[in-house]
Amino acid sequence: MKWKACLLASTLLLASCSNDAVQEPQVIEEKETLAFNLGNSEKMDGILEYDVINIAATEQISPPNPASITTVMEVENSDSRFLDVTVHMKNLYSAEKTSGELMKLSYEIGGQEYQTFQKKEVDNASMLKDGEFSSLEPLTSAVIHYIAEVPKFDSKETIEIIAEIDGKSYTSTTSLEENNANKEFISIGETIEMEQYANLTLENMYYTDKVASPNPGTFSSYYEPENQSNTFLVLEMKVKNLKATELQADSIFASKVIYDQYYEFDGFPTLLAADGSDLHPASIMTIPSLNENTLLYLLEVPKELKETKGIVSVWFADHYYHIAADDRISTKQANSNNTLDSSDKTTNKENVSAPDTEVSQSDVAQSDTIRKGSTDMTEQETLDLISHNEGIDFSTHSYEMSFDEKNYLIIEVGQGEMAVATYKIDGDGVLLQFDPAAGVYLPAEQVINGGS
Repeated sequence: MKWKACLLASTLLLASCSNDAVQEPQVIEEKETLAFNLGNSEKMDGILEYDVINIAATEQISPPNPASITTVMEVENSDSRFLDVTVHMKNLYSAEKTSGELMKLSYEIGGQEYQTFQKKEVDNASMLKDGEFSSLEPLTSAVIHYIAEVPKFDSKETIEIIAEIDGKSYTSTTSLEENNANKEFISIGETIEMEQYANLTLENMYYTDKVASPNPGTFSSYYEPENQSNTFLVLEMKVKNLKATELQADSIFASKVIYDQYYEFDGFPTLLAADGSDLHPASIMTIPSLNENTLLYLLEVPKELKETKGIVSVWFADHYYHIAADDRISTKQANSNNTLDSSDKTTNKENVSAPDTEVSQSDVAQSDTIRKGSTDMTEQETLDLISHNEGIDFSTHSYEMSFDEKNYLIIEVGQGEMAVATYKIDGDGVLLQFDPAAGVYLPAEQVINGGS
């Protein structure tokens, strides 16, 4: 018994020593902080490849290359903004995954965390689709907008971006001011090339109150702002089609301008005829393979913002490029023959200077000039536009109005039992006419026999 007791005592002593050893303080290994890459493309083998292509704070979200009819999201609270981090991602899994399964993002601003919802760019970035339920097949790519509605914040305030990828957390910090400073800027004369797609050269950028062809023919269209207190900021782009097939002119690039990181404006493209005689709506024009054309992108902005610093963003082939908008941008004046004076055209942005006088706006169009309408014209304004451009007297002609599947206004004109012409007002307000021979709508002045 003593032996047993002694043995028990020894056992207890050993156990006590063993417990003392376990209870000694241990060094806890800290987890490594993983960085979320904001500056370059990041590849995670077998998971995904991602590239943050844009960070913006805005009161509304719209597709970068909007169609004539598109959905725009606006903040519910006037004291809020959307924080939108746009990510180009590729699914490297062997199975299909949703964007949320590939990556989740949240933002922390001022100690408060905000969860995001996702929108996926579809149809050449002309529409945004709910991203949570949109799957990416293996080895396919998509552009996803991670959006959160947040209170307005200063451009210098720190934004922490928190990402969850494959069960691991990644984080990075930035600010709108820092992000803007790191954006990829281009200058006048610079070319962006996307292999087997297109070359895009910024030839000029200027303000003007009228946009017209430099060598107008007998019938030439022109554009003026809808509001006399506005002007156009024009991007003059030379485009070369590098595809083996034709390239739709209105799908190549799109642009927006934002002043003071608050006032945002978008626009539309128009294609300059090769001989400079007319401007054509880009929505119905194509550029043949290996051909070059000039596209003008028109952004209507208030004149009072001309001296204000801004940033022009250019969407091109799922990437964003930027141009500084400041008081060095020139102003072009309209000549009496509705052409633009190109004497102040520059090829070096550093040499651009703003003139002392504003551009005067012509109040009366010449009788041989094609007018441009708008998508919100009244019935009488639409008839007046057709009468002016086509010489049709509606006191002797009948008409019927309807909308097509894209909500474009269709006007069928007849005289007695004879069909005279079918017209359409496109998203840019251009009067088009159906050409039975070609089977498509063309600018009305180009159609010789429109009876259908």
